[in-house]
Amino acid sequence: MANFCTKCGMQNDDDSRFCYRCGAELNPVKPDTSPVESVTEPTEPVAEPFEHLTEPVEPATDPFVPITEPVKPATEPVNPYMDSFEPIRKFEESERTVEMPRPEPFVKDTVFCEYCGAKIAADSKFCTVCGARFASVGNEEFLFAGADGKPKKKKSKAFLIPIILLLVLLIAAGSVFAVAYFTDVHIPFVSALVKKEETTTAAPKKEDKTEEDKENSSVWTPAEPESGKVPVEVESTTEAPAPIVLIKGNVIQYGSYPQSRVTDSATVAALNDLSDDMIWSSYGYASGNGKKGSMVTGDWMQYIDVTYNGEKYRGVYFTQYRPYWSYLESNAENSQQDDNGYSTNVYYWFRYEPLSWTVLDAENGLLMCQQTIDAQPHTQDIYESGSELYNNSGCTTYASDYATSYLRTWLNSSFLNTAFSFDEREKIVSHSWDNSSATTAFSKYSSSSTNDYIATLSYSEAKNAAYGFNTDAARQSVGTDYAKCQGLYISDSGINTNSHLRSPGCGSGFAAGINPSGSLYEDGLVESTRVGVRPIMYVNFD
Repeated sequence: MANFCTKCGMQNDDDSRFCYRCGAELNPVKPDTSPVESVTEPTEPVAEPFEHLTEPVEPATDPFVPITEPVKPATEPVNPYMDSFEPIRKFEESERTVEMPRPEPFVKDTVFCEYCGAKIAADSKFCTVCGARFASVGNEEFLFAGADGKPKKKKSKAFLIPIILLLVLLIAAGSVFAVAYFTDVHIPFVSALVKKEETTTAAPKKEDKTEEDKENSSVWTPAEPESGKVPVEVESTTEAPAPIVLIKGNVIQYGSYPQSRVTDSATVAALNDLSDDMIWSSYGYASGNGKKGSMVTGDWMQYIDVTYNGEKYRGVYFTQYRPYWSYLESNAENSQQDDNGYSTNVYYWFRYEPLSWTVLDAENGLLMCQQTIDAQPHTQDIYESGSELYNNSGCTTYASDYATSYLRTWLNSSFLNTAFSFDEREKIVSHSWDNSSATTAFSKYSSSSTNDYIATLSYSEAKNAAYGFNTDAARQSVGTDYAKCQGLYISDSGINTNSHLRSPGCGSGFAAGINPSGSLYEDGLVESTRVGVRPIMYVNFD
């Protein structure tokens, strides 16, 4: 019979009355043995997320024309994911953080409760029988001492630290003045607060040098310094980084992002221990019940960034699967994560590695990320009204609209602040992006232009031969391990993946994109969470 704590989720022994981790009273839950009702699959076929248009057939009526033509606002609509979005320059991001449950270490030793005498685990914070709490008081920590259960008081030695430091300083000072006294060397006072760029010294006088000193210059010491000091420049030992030169078609490295999965068991164990008492942050991903408009964001998938042995890592943990459409029910069958080999309730770690960028336009500084580095939907929120889909419950903005999209906000907040340092962000140039629809046939779904730091390719840019996109192969990309953990779709070959284009597609619920084969499409579902992200940006390294 499972005996999980309803407060913190920790599994306790079957006979425990209180949780040994948080002290909450336990109510064992008996497993449900009732038969599971079979669920009849819906007969209505569900459209595949990447089903593409064949030769256009003239329909009896245009399915994308609403009964009442919506009136576009005169000004740019408000992004539902950000109350007032504008490109971030301070790069401060406040995200709700929650503490993730952590697997408790294997318990080897047991002790006895000092209150009721019950035998409990040595690392327990609460007695599992009487619920008593074991706490520290002031500078005295109470530890269990053996099988008698009597607490042993361990006094703090913090008061010894200043005494030891004082003794070390006195000994050092005495040594210095002793050397000065017995060697007759004058030692001027040296300030600890000296700028790295300059120091001071005195020019020795030639007349201070005796004839004996001239014969044996090794024993000569300068005279006592005069009041006048001569500043001397000190050359820096750290060389300035070489300037980045942009050449069309070349690849440069700029910024970093979690990419390769850590598979070394020792490193994984060390990272788990390091993050044991740290706060994990929620991705805020959504799931629903299978109906559009049922999406609810939750804290079931979380992350943390830690530094270990001079390297930076990102940990990922999820208690339920991320559905490949944001409004679907969360389960393994509805998730690409399961297909990619990632499971619930497992701690995964990914190493931060430099991002590689292809120079598309050297003169203007346009770069495109070589790899697909993440998986995010065009929009998380999708609502249906009549024959159209929208990204807000008021049904005022099409779901395919890029200016108010989840993707645009994610690129210019989460990705921008994660991938680049403050100095690196200063080199990224804000640009006016054209967000027209993929083709003029669907111009009614065009989005307004935006001024952003990060974007994805548009439909027309992905066909621009001047950028090197004259073949399908030139548009192909490979996904990282981290992107696969997020739920990225991978082709049957197990190598190439799809990626976003920022252009709205062939309807209110469709966006343009690139297939794993490198071909373009206009009918990607905007709510799909398994579409890859390949950022582009303009930089100025002058």
